[in-house]
Amino acid sequence: MNSPFARLSWSFLFLFTLACGEEVPAAREGMSLVPRSPAYYQDQGQQLQGRVLQSAAPVGTASAEPPIYHRYSGWWNNGWLPSARIEKGELKVSGPKGTLAGASLAGSWIPADDAGQAVWTVVRSVSQDPSSADGSTWLYSIDLYDSSSKTYSPLCAADANGVAAAIPIAATFDSGGNRVESTTQFSFACTRGVMAKCYRWGYRPWLTDAAGSSLTFSNLHWACTRLARADYCGDGRTWTQNGTRINVWDTAPAPGPFQLHGPSDPTFVFEAGWNTKGAVCLSKQRWATLNPQIAQNCPGKLVAPGASTSAGTVCDTPEQAALFDSSTRLFNESKANVAP
Repeated sequence: MNSPFARLSWSFLFLFTLACGEEVPAAREGMSLVPRSPAYYQDQGQQLQGRVLQSAAPVGTASAEPPIYHRYSGWWNNGWLPSARIEKGELKVSGPKGTLAGASLAGSWIPADDAGQAVWTVVRSVSQDPSSADGSTWLYSIDLYDSSSKTYSPLCAADANGVAAAIPIAATFDSGGNRVESTTQFSFACTRGVMAKCYRWGYRPWLTDAAGSSLTFSNLHWACTRLARADYCGDGRTWTQNGTRINVWDTAPAPGPFQLHGPSDPTFVFEAGWNTKGAVCLSKQRWATLNPQIAQNCPGKLVAPGASTSAGTVCDTPEQAALFDSSTRLFNESKANVAP
């Protein structure tokens, strides 16, 4: 088995001889229509939530995006509302006067925690997600209210289609990229961020298996957020550039698989197998950076060949990834990208 670090030198040669200066291809029409409509090649990114914030984070650092957590209780819409809940991909509030859902939640004020500060957000509009074939998912246009200036600003940055809206996720994600179950808080996943991208690729955390458990699918969504951000170490640091094209596929149980391996493309090479803790094993980095020894940046997680074992945590196929973790169900390929 070849060393992934030795393979990086091949990656440089490969890119310069075949694809030097190549632009990231434009997103394919309908590429996010899932499940059962695999688009094979997806555009990933650095941000979890996809908020209107900073420029791109330097490779090998945590996202500069502070998480914002919304509360199920304390809502206001012409009066205080009972606690909300999330059913699949939709927010609902049930009370003595019936159930508020869909567009009827427009105008609702929702308390949130933004980097430790109590803030208010406002639901401006609600519409069904056009990428949700079964109608189970809704998009929420959210404004963040600044009490000091009494002004409003969009919570979400616009995605590649110009949409600045969010999908509700019944969990929170901390700055380390860890999914945190909560009965009091939830996340608005902006469609620009990887939480929503993974959801739209088919990895919907509320799906259930034959036994009625959603654990497999919530973990698959979580693992996808690691994959999409190239969070190899599973500590929240991103090792990729925004808009990088990747080939994602899975071996999820029914109702999966959700993404199938795309047509053979010799410019894409197996990269890694993934679980909720990051890369299970690695064939190559998504981006060849100035410090290609990725294992040195993930102590106790990734092992370079010849360091403490003969082969290290190296895999070149899904079957080899399964030898490190038999529950691994998510894989990807990427090009040999050279950092600008």
